[in-house]
Amino acid sequence: MKYFDFSAIIKKKGGGLIKHYCFTVDDNIRFLKEITEKRYGSIFEHPDLAMYRRLHEEFGLKVQLNLFYRMKDFDLSLMSAAYCKEWAENADWLKLSFHSQLENVNPYEFSGYDEVYEDCKRVHEQIVRFAAPEALASTTTVHCCLTTKDGLRAMEDNG
Repeated sequence: MKYFDFSAIIKKKGGGLIKHYCFTVDDNIRFLKEITEKRYGSIFEHPDLAMYRRLHEEFGLKVQLNLFYRMKDFDLSLMSAAYCKEWAENADWLKLSFHSQLENVNPYEFSGYDEVYEDCKRVHEQIVRFAAPEALASTTTVHCCLTTKDGLRAMEDNG
């Protein structure tokens, strides 16, 4: 099964109902800052990622975290690359993707190709650097779900 084709199958242990859904989480960057600052021995020491891993182990959940590039006092270039192996080992169920340069109301509502392309590229480059190429998702949800046709083309051109 191809990762994240919007028909991820989640089976409850011991049988039960089969549910089909896509679990993506928008507006992420703070947890990466916390992982870097607290110097965890594992990314799964962070409560958010620990919860996602537990849900993955129990129900087969696959997760995509859509990232901002920066927030006050932190940007993805500051994220530690010490966890690269761990991101790669879990990339079959834990993916990262572009969301926006920063949290902003309708950041790409009137943006041209170049702005969206560069913002998306910047996030993708950092994901590959601190996580792994395998952790980079092939889908995303742009912040506020709003962009121009040129913006859509820019994201498509970024993979």
